[in-house]
Amino acid sequence: MNATAFCFWLKGAIEMNDSGEFGIKQTQAIENNLNEVFNIDANPHPVCHFLQGHFKVNKPHTLDQNSVKIIYEELNKTFETDFFKKIKEQQKPIKKNQIQPTHRYPEVRATC
Repeated sequence: MNATAFCFWLKGAIEMNDSGEFGIKQTQAIENNLNEVFNIDANPHPVCHFLQGHFKVNKPHTLDQNSVKIIYEELNKTFETDFFKKIKEQQKPIKKNQIQPTHRYPEVRATC
């Protein structure tokens, strides 16, 4: 899993978690995927480094509501500054005269 896929995956996992906390098994899954990111990506997003630092400092590996909230805020910053910015940069503005209809229908004339 690359860093971008990991960020989308983690954001979804946080949003789907009703309790707002992650237990040992869930946190281990997050940590395993994070380790995979560092094995694949030479330069992962800063949020991945942030999360890796969190796991190094906090033992046992569980995520309480406050930690999840902080991580979620960091993910949102990453989405706003990196992902959405890249998407906007890739979109080219369309001028009015460049817009072409995708389908051309034959002209229909009524014959009576």
